[in-house]
Amino acid sequence: RHRMEFEEFVPEFNQWLARDKTTAFLVGIRSDESLNRYLAIKRRTKKCAWTPPGAHKPLPWSTRDKQRDNAVTFFPIYDWKFEDLWRYTGENGHAYNRLYDHMLRAGVPYSQMRICQPYGDDQRKGLDLFHKLEPETWFRAVKRVQGANYAARYCRQRFLGYRGGLGLPPTFDTWRQYSQ
Repeated sequence: RHRMEFEEFVPEFNQWLARDKTTAFLVGIRSDESLNRYLAIKRRTKKCAWTPPGAHKPLPWSTRDKQRDNAVTFFPIYDWKFEDLWRYTGENGHAYNRLYDHMLRAGVPYSQMRICQPYGDDQRKGLDLFHKLEPETWFRAVKRVQGANYAARYCRQRFLGYRGGLGLPPTFDTWRQYSQ
């Protein structure tokens, strides 16, 4: 449906893609990154672990919707730590997105390194790094997305929802003046 949140869209899309056949979906989340990610795997209220045909025990790193169980999601690296992921990548010479190198050089803490769309609520607070990390993409975004430069300039201000911000934009003296 129109304006569907990402978290709502993914299970619906998976179900649509699976249709009438049991279909596996691999998701590369790690539960040590957040409580929500941990609960995506461990919570058993709406979802439950999948039991392979002929097996006696369900796979703890899988989920399926009880109502529509033909879309099964697997989280094969949910118990990996940050170091495990990068050790595996380095030891096996796997390709990775070089934006992580740029983020490291820009001083982004490991726990905050994410590559995704830049305009979500969480992503918005780091929008000011976008031009440093990907200047060509940033230039195209500013030309295409009205308010992108404004959002980057003030993304760490309280009036745009940043909790640690400084308050009003520098051109205003009061909230009344800002709102008018």
